[in-house]
Amino acid sequence: MRNSSYLRSSVLIFGGASTRALLSSTLIAQVESLLENGRLVDAEALLDGAAVGSTDPDILRYLHQCIAFKYLGQTSFRDATQHFVKGAIDPRILISYFEELRPALYGEDFSLVPASPQEQAGDDYVDVEIYAGVRQYMPRETNVDDIIAANLVRNYSPHLRSKAHLDDAMNVPDDTVPSSSVSGTRTHPATIAMREGLREQGREMLAGILNAFVAGGGETWSSGVARVCISFPG
Repeated sequence: MRNSSYLRSSVLIFGGASTRALLSSTLIAQVESLLENGRLVDAEALLDGAAVGSTDPDILRYLHQCIAFKYLGQTSFRDATQHFVKGAIDPRILISYFEELRPALYGEDFSLVPASPQEQAGDDYVDVEIYAGVRQYMPRETNVDDIIAANLVRNYSPHLRSKAHLDDAMNVPDDTVPSSSVSGTRTHPATIAMREGLREQGREMLAGILNAFVAGGGETWSSGVARVCISFPG
């Protein structure tokens, strides 16, 4: 017997003109509630424990994408990888976060959504499908470098002083000191190394997702796009 997508209840209340049921919270509601309260690990565990055979595949893909984008926003690229794969994300969405890959595939002015209605007739954007609720979990930043920088600022600033302050402490001549507007997380030696390491992890995430997409027999045009990106020089 095919599993019904309707909720089931063992508690029914019959009235003179209506029948009411006591329903348990849906998987979507539970996972979204955990995500909204910052309990990402708990949301992941709940989803991983969901019975695959009794849950609509679209629901599972939607929730995996939500969790994946939350991990992406936290620069947890390795954790995001498996959820993007399970969520069957359109690879073009992730490719768009890597600026060096855009010109080779879409042109210099590529964007996922047109900036204005007047641009909808042009060729500077690509229309992709994504679940309606996923957008709220996507990072506000539009490229992986900004995602990394935002997280470094959030986690380490103001604990790290800018290179300007470090140079002042070392009595370096003023003409060698960068502008005071430069963030400490962009100039401090420790975070420079961290940023490079995180970016490499981001590229590994993208390569892993694209390899899984190609191995899974993606559409012909999409497989070609994926192969180009996998071999694109870093």
